[in-house]
Amino acid sequence: MPRKLGPQLTREDIVQAAARLLDRNGYDRLTMRSVAAELGVQAPALYWHVKNKEDLGLLLFDHLIDNLDYGAPSGDWRGDLRRMAHALRRRLVETRDITRLFPEDYSSGPRAIRPLELGLGVMRRAGVPADEALHAYGVALSFIVGWARFEVTRRANPAGAAAPPADLFPNIAWALAGQQKPENGFDYGLDLLVAGLERRLR
Repeated sequence: MPRKLGPQLTREDIVQAAARLLDRNGYDRLTMRSVAAELGVQAPALYWHVKNKEDLGLLLFDHLIDNLDYGAPSGDWRGDLRRMAHALRRRLVETRDITRLFPEDYSSGPRAIRPLELGLGVMRRAGVPADEALHAYGVALSFIVGWARFEVTRRANPAGAAAPPADLFPNIAWALAGQQKPENGFDYGLDLLVAGLERRLR
C-alpha cells in the first residue's frame, strides 16, 4: 500500500498514530517525529494538519475521550453526577497519560465538549442558577481530574513517600493509619460535592 504524503494524510490518520504511540511509549516519548515515523512519512508532512505537539495533544485528548458512556439522564441529579464522575475518572485513570493531555479550557474539541454539555444539564436539573452553573461544574471537574492524577501517580509509585516520624507529626500518622483505598476517597469527595450543592440550593 503506498504511503500517504503531505495533504494526502488526514488529521484522523495522525491522531490515531499518536494514540498508538501514547499507549505504547507514553507522553514524554510522543513527538512529531515519532508520529511521522509511525506513519512512514517525514515530519513536515504532519504540519499540513497540526501546528505542533500541543495542538496534537488537544486533538488526541478529544479522540481518547470519545465513546465515553455517561448514561442517560435518570431524573436523579445526584445519581447522574456520580455516574458521570465515575465514568470520566475511569477513562482518565485507565488511559495512559491522558491526564497530561487534559485541556485548560472546557472545549478542546467536539467530543471533549460533550461532558460540559451533560454536566451543565446535571447542574440545571439540580436547580443550580445559570450564573453559578459553570462554577459548580468547574469545581466538580477539577476534583475528578485532580483525583485521577493522584491515582495515576499513586499507581506509578505504590510505596509513596516515606511517612514522617509519628512523634513529630502525630496528626499525619493518625490520618495515615485510617487511610482507605483511593476509590473510597473518590466517593467521599463526591459525597462532599453533592452535600455542598444541596446545602447551596436550600
